[in-house]
Amino acid sequence: MSTQPLDIDQWPTTGVDIETRRRRILAALAAMSRTDEQQQFRRRLRALTEGALQTGDYGPLERYVHGWYLHTIRLATDPAWAAEWDQLRRHPPPPPDPEAARPLEEVIARWGAPQ
Repeated sequence: MSTQPLDIDQWPTTGVDIETRRRRILAALAAMSRTDEQQQFRRRLRALTEGALQTGDYGPLERYVHGWYLHTIRLATDPAWAAEWDQLRRHPPPPPDPEAARPLEEVIARWGAPQ
């Protein structure tokens, strides 16, 4: 078995322990010069780790790390995704307007679908 790190396009998406994923995320973000995202990841990771230690519920921490792991793979391997992500970070969508929400029944009626 090789001790050389895998290229990001060879990272398996399942069966990787959380610590390996954490290290890979941080190293890949650094290699891509995405230091703001690295800091964002670290801040939320710290909070989720503290929460997991207090409650014993590691589910949110696991999902957060795995989401970033998949996102990091996509950033590095899909230029269109990286460009779209950068655009969203520069110009985030406006927050949802609770006053604009409509009941589900009204939405379905507008489609003309049977109820």
